[in-house]
Amino acid sequence: MAKKINLYIRWRAAHKTLWVDYGWMRLPFHGDGDMQEVFYHLNGNQWWRAERALLSRYLKPGHVAVDVGANLGFVAGILSNLVGPEGRVHSFEPSPTIHAKLVEVIQANAYANVSTYNVGCGESEGRMTLHCAASSGNSTLRSGIDPKLKIRSTQDVRIVRLDDFLATKLTRLDLLKIDTEGFEDSVLAGTVGLLQKFKPAVYVELSSEYLSSSQRAVKVLQENGYFFEQEPQLKQCHNGENFLAFHESKGV
Repeated sequence: MAKKINLYIRWRAAHKTLWVDYGWMRLPFHGDGDMQEVFYHLNGNQWWRAERALLSRYLKPGHVAVDVGANLGFVAGILSNLVGPEGRVHSFEPSPTIHAKLVEVIQANAYANVSTYNVGCGESEGRMTLHCAASSGNSTLRSGIDPKLKIRSTQDVRIVRLDDFLATKLTRLDLLKIDTEGFEDSVLAGTVGLLQKFKPAVYVELSSEYLSSSQRAVKVLQENGYFFEQEPQLKQCHNGENFLAFHESKGV
């Protein structure tokens, strides 16, 4: 065991990234304390199969997807795989540190159909403070942070409205995925124009931990003609639980 620890210390001292090829995706391990990387290595195979099976019902070759809260690019990989070379994925990650990792993952897996943007998404253009958690997937733009999140640092990040930022980039939009740790309502509020124009399926995280945000997110969707495949019971939703919503004109 001492030998293994010594080898690990020497490897970290060299500042090298370990890559593991799982067949379905190559994933990095930087050894920088980000627990989200560990979770992907431990659970990635199960998550990949489940998420791909679900999203493949609504996302086809040639489709376009928007990935808000891309983190390390795990879901971007699934979306890239589903839309194929004729499709497109637009991935948004506000943290400069995590965005750099996202770019690494996209390049390492040759996801040529994925565009990445180092910005967050909200209902107005500006700058905000990103609270960076010990597990990067739990980082949030919301204030009043739960002490259990173990915030390690903060970063000043740029926020854009998707309605403005993507106005000239999209000719279609088939799926909008949002996982922003309590900022989903703000993202949707800045995306109403795209929702009304393209009526994409929406894959959104909702949770009791961010109850007021989740309630507002549901309201924004419902006000714009959306219904849920599975009606969320918000007070019982746990962090990480995702729901699909569809425009009434398209159905499931």
